[in-house]
Parts: sequence; structure tokens; C-alpha cells
Amino acid sequence: MDPPFGRPMNLKYYQPFHSGNRKCVSPPLEVADNSSKAWKNCLVGYFIEKKLPFSLVNNTAMRIWGNRGLLEVLANEKGFYFFKFSDDEACSNVLEAVPWLFAGRMVILKKWHPRLILSKDSYSKIPVSVKLFNIPHEYWNEEGLSHIASAVGKPLYADSLTESMKRISFARVCIEIDASCDLVDSFDLFMGDSSNPKLGENVEILVEYQWKPKFFTECKSFGHSITNCPKLKPLLSPSENVPAPKLKQEWRRVNKRDAPTVCSPQACMEPPPFGSLKDDKVISTCNTENEPSWCPTNLPNLDQCQVLSMERAVDTSNKFAALVEEGDNRNNHCNDQSNDQCNDVDPSSMAYPDQRNDQCTDVDSPTTAPPDHSLWHSKIKNIDRVTVKGLSSPTESSSKKKKKKQTAKKGKVNSSQAKPTNLSYCCHFRQQWTTLKAEEDLLRQKSRIQWLKDGDRNSSYFFKSINGKHNRSKIHTITGDDGSLIEGYILVKKEAIHHFQTILGYSRPVSHGIGTTLSNIIDKVISNGKVDFMGRDVTDDEIREVCFSLHPNKAPGPDGFNAHFFKITWDIIGEDVISAVQEFFRSGLLLKELNATILALVPKVPNPSKMKDFRPISCCNTLYKIIAKIIAKRIKPCLPDIISPSQSAFVAGRCIGDNILLVQELMRNYYKDASCPRLALKVDLMKPFDMVDWGFLLETLVAFHFPPKVIMWIKACLTTPKFSISINGELAGFFSGKRGLHQRDPMSPYLFVIVMEVLSKILAKRIEDSPSFKFHWRCDKIKLAHLCFADDVIMLCHGSLSSARVVKAALDEFSLLSGLHTNHAKSNIFTSRVSHAINQLLINLFGYTVGSLPIGYLGIPIISSRLRLCDCSPLMDRVSGRLASWLNRGLSYAGRLQLIKFRSFLWRGIEGDSKGAKICWSNICLPKKEGGLGIKDLSSWNKALMIRHIWILSYGTNNLWSSWIKAYHFKNSNLSEAKTPCTCSWNWRKLLHLRPLVRPLIQHYIGNGSSTSLWFDNWHPDGPQWSPRVFYDSGLSIHVTVSSIVHGNSWSWPVAMSIDLFEIRSRMPSYNPNSNVNDRARWLPSSNGTYSASSALASLRTPHPFVPWFKHVLFPQNIPRMSFILWVAIRGRLSTRDRIRKYDPMAVTTCVLCNTHPESHAHLFF
Repeated sequence: MDPPFGRPMNLKYYQPFHSGNRKCVSPPLEVADNSSKAWKNCLVGYFIEKKLPFSLVNNTAMRIWGNRGLLEVLANEKGFYFFKFSDDEACSNVLEAVPWLFAGRMVILKKWHPRLILSKDSYSKIPVSVKLFNIPHEYWNEEGLSHIASAVGKPLYADSLTESMKRISFARVCIEIDASCDLVDSFDLFMGDSSNPKLGENVEILVEYQWKPKFFTECKSFGHSITNCPKLKPLLSPSENVPAPKLKQEWRRVNKRDAPTVCSPQACMEPPPFGSLKDDKVISTCNTENEPSWCPTNLPNLDQCQVLSMERAVDTSNKFAALVEEGDNRNNHCNDQSNDQCNDVDPSSMAYPDQRNDQCTDVDSPTTAPPDHSLWHSKIKNIDRVTVKGLSSPTESSSKKKKKKQTAKKGKVNSSQAKPTNLSYCCHFRQQWTTLKAEEDLLRQKSRIQWLKDGDRNSSYFFKSINGKHNRSKIHTITGDDGSLIEGYILVKKEAIHHFQTILGYSRPVSHGIGTTLSNIIDKVISNGKVDFMGRDVTDDEIREVCFSLHPNKAPGPDGFNAHFFKITWDIIGEDVISAVQEFFRSGLLLKELNATILALVPKVPNPSKMKDFRPISCCNTLYKIIAKIIAKRIKPCLPDIISPSQSAFVAGRCIGDNILLVQELMRNYYKDASCPRLALKVDLMKPFDMVDWGFLLETLVAFHFPPKVIMWIKACLTTPKFSISINGELAGFFSGKRGLHQRDPMSPYLFVIVMEVLSKILAKRIEDSPSFKFHWRCDKIKLAHLCFADDVIMLCHGSLSSARVVKAALDEFSLLSGLHTNHAKSNIFTSRVSHAINQLLINLFGYTVGSLPIGYLGIPIISSRLRLCDCSPLMDRVSGRLASWLNRGLSYAGRLQLIKFRSFLWRGIEGDSKGAKICWSNICLPKKEGGLGIKDLSSWNKALMIRHIWILSYGTNNLWSSWIKAYHFKNSNLSEAKTPCTCSWNWRKLLHLRPLVRPLIQHYIGNGSSTSLWFDNWHPDGPQWSPRVFYDSGLSIHVTVSSIVHGNSWSWPVAMSIDLFEIRSRMPSYNPNSNVNDRARWLPSSNGTYSASSALASLRTPHPFVPWFKHVLFPQNIPRMSFILWVAIRGRLSTRDRIRKYDPMAVTTCVLCNTHPESHAHLFF
């Protein structure tokens, strides 16, 4: 039997011994000595107070100790970090250079030894990095800084920029502070005579701590607060009973929360029968030294209360403190039969405190009571409320402290004794369920997770996602343009504002004559019908439709309201929203408040170190999104008329896959002996969306004959933005934009496509005016010189210097007009069959980096031969890294199923293998009606998507890829007759191999018969008619079309020479051909006769019989976690004891619930 989890250890059994009542083991000393060698060169460290994220510690340690011999960083759950070095000398060098600061916090380091006990010590003095502002320049020396820093503590050393005076805005000094002294935020520097310094001028020195450690002045040590001070005695020990105070029983009236408390000595002296409180448990206690005790001051059986947890306090007290709230049922007061005077005390008013009050006592009251206590029984519904109170503050759920409290209280909800027949309990349950739903909605918005379905209340995953997002988005340090290290939130904010204000807030001088240039090169303009369509009035229904089409949980703008708020409150604010939007379209004026935008910084690389490594994503106000999307919906239908076929992005009917397939065809065998010289350029534009010149864009719209009204709307949206940068959870800066397009603006993609169309027009004009220009290999027939998908540009031409100069001139002219420049460092040049001298001239001409295949294009590796496993490894590594993320460990089976639908991750999580799968993958991929989970099988789904290209080649819309295929692969034939060349690309070969699978799925209806193959297409009622006998008997060519047997509007077959040909003639289609009409095709798997991926996928699989139970298990409103377990149970694949017995003969099969019957699916569930 293979070891579980694939572990190579050969474990053995050793007999333990007993010491008293406990089992003990005592391994020999050599056992520990053998493993000690692996930890010999290791330092153990920890941080005072809370631990830092492991990724931050690992990256920082590798950066500062990597050249000192650091090999690996490990961590445990207690906050200890283990730094493994190459040798003992490296460990000593690091220890001698202490103190070390990670993100401004000191790390305590110890040398590992075999008897090291992992414990965190208390320190009275620790070093802290501080910034000192407003230091006069004459004191910026060793003596001056020493005197100034001494006001904070004992100065240790200054950083290199402070010593060299390269940064004079502040001085950064490492200072040793004492826990017995208060931390100062500012102090005065007297610049007078040394004998009497107070006579001179004084300057206020500001102090900023990179990290303020917690300390408690009573014990004079760092690293803890009053609540967990080890030198103070706890208020109560966990095993100690609470003694009842020997006080006179007295009752006090309980008033409203804000009303004063009045206690009368003449209050009722006989308390109600609270005997049922004997099992009550005190959840936590607090310091109530100066707080009045709750009346009654003595409860029966209080000495039997068990203390579960406590907080530490300075002084102990015998007072029993509790929070008394007024219950929801205010008019039904206590009606004790034995005492008529007690009419204001309601035991149900004892509840969990509000989460905003930290000084309180939580009391867990039971949900049942003996029948002789009528008062307690009458308030049972309010006691049910006790167990769930405290969950009503979802806005604080992202706090770790609040999260722990809520987790504990949710556990009490689960353990409470619910009564299904109790209507009051059901009402409270519904109320709390609504609260939890609101909490989940809030967490979903904070975590920015879009793919978990409603119903799986996996809030732990949302918590982890929120915390992970916060850690990833924090920018502690950044490298400036001059190479200097910028630390501290204030300086990082300044650097961010400076960087993006330089990009977005820069306006180049106005260039005259742009309009004339554009009008000379643009030959296709918008038709008059489309002009009227774009300029029509905006209706109220259109505004409402656009508002409700917005995604409800996208990030809001500066106003804080996302589209979900506008949708659910439309009955209240709908008229105002319509009026505001209509006012803009009438006047063309946009308030700057509406166009205020937050720039969210999204990393473009895994570990960004500079501001240029962040992509600014615009978070716009919802009202602005409505306006922009209305304009975008009017621009989109006009793009196919004015955008050339070489652009595929954001144009209806064009697909990203067409560009990928075409580039793959053109780059095939690029490094082999080619028939002619080739040149390909992968052009990277520098920040294309952020640097578009507004004047150029508006002139381009005029040249394309956009309506003046629409240009006025677009100009108002472009020229009025105000930007604030979201950095480290705060907004920084407020500056005006002077160029660029909002990223994630609904209108920006279409405007950018229009900008890039100018490059196509310039290049076409240059090629037309240059007789020496030659096209790239296999590009002449369709006049292809470049491919664009948004800002991804591929330039193609003959590998000659004259053709390359035409391309270079077009790029330079486009840069001059639009303000978009080429990033030479990220652009690549590829040549094939070009001499060394010409190759060097081409490199010098463009200044690009010499590239090598494979290279990524639109996320797919472009290769010169067939796709190999190593070519896909970067994509696979990214997927594996995402799956192995610690965020995903909070997901159940159902949560994983919503995250990503493949076998290994579903059953093993981050393990990455398929061992332990409960149900085979083919059954999981069945539709829900057939007993599966409706997951698409990847192989079948890939074939279904490939069939789309076959459909397009046959009877789909004509795009650039299909035009190229017909020009260079079909020539005078069609898809049915095309041969499979031995030198064709591997993707074209894969498509051709699918033809037999697709032919029965397409029904051809004959018009003139010119586009339908006589032998291979499915036009005859009996299917394709190819057979050697019929072919030879007919005397027709193998490449002939149906038009050869069409004469006018009738069929005209050759004379039948065999029975097979005679039967074909006798069963011809019931309709007659029409020589004036083209042939048409119908996709049979779809009801409307048009191809769809879902219908293609359904046609590729073998149907199974329906199961009767799927509606009861996999219905739309189900809870995914529950339905998934029930689905596995119905399939009989849960790990019940009778199944375990099959591979473990020694396993016990008796049910643990009844101890009578064998544990099986039928016994447990059915």
C-alpha cells in the first residue's frame, strides 16, 4: 500500500510509557541530534506585538539578507520566523548588525539551538525608526542631529540619505526609546546662546514614528497592553467559581438606555424565581471598579456560574457587572405572580452588548425553562433573541477583533435550541438571516469577488479575501525615478501624486493643421443614417435601462454609491437621476463633482517597485457611468463602418481569436529557411490610455463626421475630470486631468479604437505613396500590413530596408499627431532570412529589442512550430499559483466548484492531484438533469469553440482571418475540398480534422449551388453523397459544386449508370433550386439555425437519461454547500463506514448515532 499523501518517510511504532495518568514518549538523544544539523545555521525571530504578513517578511529578508547568505524563510502560527542561512558566519554577521527593522518594526533575533524555547520576551527599551521634520540646515550634522534626536530617546544611527543630506525634507534616525517615558510627537529646538538657550528663537520639531509600539507604564515594558500584561493578576481564573456576594437582596427599576437609574430602598424584596439561571455561564468580565453594580445584587445559584473567559484588569472586584438593555417588547413588563410590585424587570432584556461597547459582560441565557416559571416561559421569544444579538453590525466585520466576537456568537446561534413551531423564533431567525445576508453583501463588495454564487455563505473566504486584498494593495516603500528608496505613507503619497499628475496632468502644446491632415487620410466616414442614430434625443426609458444594466457591485466612485444603490432606490431617486442626466444631454455641461474620479492602483507585475508598475483604474461616480454608457451605446454600432478589418477589439462581429490564429499562421517556421525575407514588429505603446491627446481625439471625431452634439458630449466628459489617488486606504491629491482616457470608463475602449484607426489610415496612405514597399510573406492578397487589438500592435512587412522605413515613418507620424509614443524597451523586432548587415540596420532603425519565439501575444504564446508543454508552462504556473493561494483555503467543496471547475482542485484543494476523487469526472460533467453538476468538459468545450471557426469559414461573417484562409489555403476550392498540407500549421490541421464531425451538423439549402460541394456537404436528404462508385458513375470532378447539376430552376443529373446514382436522383430535395439566390446553411443543433457554443457542445456529447431528483437537489435557490453534500450522498459516494470497510477490513461499521445498524447512505439519509 502506497503511503498516504505520497510521503517518503518510513514511520515505525515505538511503545510509549505512562507517567501517572499521562502517556509519555522519550526518543533517544541521537534522534534530535540528527535533525539539529538542518537547523544549525538558523536564526529565530519575532516581532513585538502583532506579527507581520509572511510575504512582507520574506521579501524584506531576501532583499536585505540575500547577499549575506539567507537561503529560506519559514514561519509558524505563533508568529515566529525562522531564517536559514548558508553558514554560521552569516548568522553571526546578521546578529552583530542588530537592530533590524522590517517595515519600521524591530525584529528580535536569537540563534537557534536544540533546547531553544519559543517565547516572546518583554523589553523595556527598543529601537524605533522616526522622522524628524523642520530641522534647520545648520544643525544637519552629527552633533546637531544627536542633540535633536535625544529629545525622543537615545539616538543610534541615521540612514544613508540623512547622513549624505540627499534628502533634506526630514531626517530619519533610529532611536532607542524607553517604556518608562512618554512618546513625544513634537518638541521645541531653542537656537540661542549655549549658556542661556532660552533667549534665542525656537523651532518646533515634528516627530513621526514609522511604528508606535504598545507599552504599559505599570510594568514598563513593550509588546503588550493592559489587557494582557503578564505581571498583573487575572480578575478570575478559568477554573474558579464566582462567589456570591453576601449582600442584602434589593431590586432596582430598569429604565430606558438613556434614562437615569433610580433605586428605591422600598423596592420589592422578593425576587422572581430565577432558579433556571443556575446553568448560566459568564462569557467575559471587565473592569467595573467605578461602575455601579446591577440590581439585583444577588442572584440565587450565582455561585454555580462558570467563568469561561476573562480579561485582565488592574484591580479585582467582587461586583457582578452586566449590561441591561430594554427589550423589544417594552409594554409587556415582568408580571410575577408572587410579587405585584416587580413590574419593570424583564429577564429577556439581558442581551449581548452592542459591538461598539467594549466594557461589558456577555451572558448566555438558555432557550428553555422549567414549566413552573411562567414569567421566564412567557419571555422565551426574547431569550431566543439573546443568542443572536450582536450580529447586527456588519459594517465592522472586516476588523479582526470584531470578526472573532462574531464567530463566537454565531457559534451560539448554531447551538441554540430552535423550535420550528415557535413563530417568534422564526421571526427572529428570519431577521438575523437577513442581517447575515447584508453582511455577506458587504463582504462581497469589499473583497471584490464576483464569481461566488448566492447561497454559499462562505464569509470566512470573504474575510481572507479582504485581508489579502488589503495586504496586497498596501505600498510601504517605493523606488523613485532617481533610484532613491521612498519610505513612509506620507512620502509614498507625494510620489504617487507627482507621478500620475505628471502623466495625466500634462498638456502638450497645441498642434495646428491636425484636422487637415486627418481629413486627407480618412476615407471612410459615418453614414447619414448612423449620424441621425447617434444624435437622437435621450429618452427616460433609455436612462433607466442603462442604469439597470450596470453591474451592481462594481467599485463606487468618490460619492460612495454603486449601481446597486440606484437600482434598489429607483422608486425614490429615479426622477432625480433622470433629470440630472437629461440636463447634461440638453446643455452639454458636466459638473466637476460628477466627474470626480478615484484612481485605484492595480499592480501590473507581481512585485511592483516603482509607480510605473501600477495601472491607474478609474472609479467613476455612477451618474457619470450612466452618461458615458449612453454615449458608448451610440458609438458602438458605428464602428464597423469606419474601423478597418485589421482591428479586432471592441468591434461587433470580430474576435480576439482571429488575431491570434492569423499571427500564428504568419509566424510559422520563422526561423527556418523562408522563401523571402520577413520583418515583424511587436510594438508596445507607452501608457496608451493615459497619454491620448484630447485635441487630437476631438479632431479625429470631426474627421469621421461624428455629429457636433455627440462631440460636445464627449468633450464634456473628457475635459472635466478631477483625480484623487487611492493609496493605502486613503485618498491623496485632487488634480485636474489634461489628457488621457479613463481606464474602465464605458466610453474609453471605443474612443481608443477610433484613435488607433488613425494609425491604420496613416500606414495605408504611406504604403500607397511608396512604390518600393513590399508586403510580408502571404499578406499581399489581402493587403495586410499590421494587426491591432486595442494597444497590442503587430507590424508586418517585407524584410527590406525600404519597406521598414515606410513602417517607421508611419509610426513616427502617428506619435506626432496622437501623443502616443513607442516604448522601445518593451517592443520587439523579429526577422527571418535577412542578412546580418540588413538585420543590424533594421535594429538600429527601430531601436527595439531583438525578440525570440515563443512570445506572448494577447495572453497566448506565439510559436514557430507546434505548441508544446513548455510553451504553456507560464500560464500553468500562474493558474497553479492562484490555486495554491492561502485565500482559497476557506472554501468548501461548493465554494471551490464556483471558483474554478476542474477535477484536482475540486477534491483536493491546493494539493493539485486527483487522488481521493469521490465521483468520476465524466459523471460530474453531465448536465444537472442527467445527474451531474453541469460542468463543461474542457476537451469537448475546446472542440465546440473550434467548430465556430469552421462555421465562419463556411457561412459566417467574413473577417480578416477567414479572408486570409480563403486566399491562401482554399484558393479555388472550399472548406470541404481543402487538403491537409504536410507543411501547414498545427492549428489549421486541427481544424481540418474536425470536418467529418461538423458536416452532419450543417444543413445546406441550395440556391444557385455555387458554394456547396456536391460530394462532401450535407445538402441531400440522405447526407453527404461521396462514395467511389457514385463518383465514377457520374463522370463529374471531385471539386465540382452543386451548381453543376442545377439548370435554371431545376435539377439536371447525368444519366444514371448505377443503382446508387439512380437512388440519389430519385430522393432529391423536395424544393427546386433558384439560380438567382445564393446558397444558405442552417446549424441543426440550434433552434434558430445559427451557431452557438452551447449547442455545439450538446451535439458532441452522448445524452444520458434524466434523473427524477435533480429538481429537489440542484434547484436555483439552493444552498450550494448543502446541495453538493446531498448530491454526493445520492450518488452513494460519501465516506460512510460500510464503504470504508471495503478497503479497511478492520474498520467498525456500526453507526455512531444508534450503535445498532451499519452506517450506510440508506441508513443515514434515506
